[in-house]
Amino acid sequence: MRVLYAFSAFLSGLSALGSETPPVRLYLGFVTRIECVGSLKSSALGNPALAQVEAIPREMGCGLLLKPKKTGRSNLIVITGSGSSHRIVEVEGVERGRIKRDDLEVHFAPDPEGGAQ
Repeated sequence: MRVLYAFSAFLSGLSALGSETPPVRLYLGFVTRIECVGSLKSSALGNPALAQVEAIPREMGCGLLLKPKKTGRSNLIVITGSGSSHRIVEVEGVERGRIKRDDLEVHFAPDPEGGAQ
């Protein structure tokens, strides 16, 4: 019974993770900048084969550069001095003329206590 409850809670958490905010979209051939609040402590992409993740130098602020390598989905966790953010990341190909500058900059605010953004 405990295993069933734990599995149910896990699925519920995954459902909440993907449903509260739209995914961060990355596009092959384009670098996306993730801006965060506070000072960057750590970050991780669930499937590192999807994108290269580089921290922006501290003197330039809190953030990451994501350089997609192949299409797919994963999760991204960003931990700062102000809290943490958990988001789904989707890497996709791009049709000519479809990408705007605003599509390549994403702002992460810390998740509300006890929930994912």
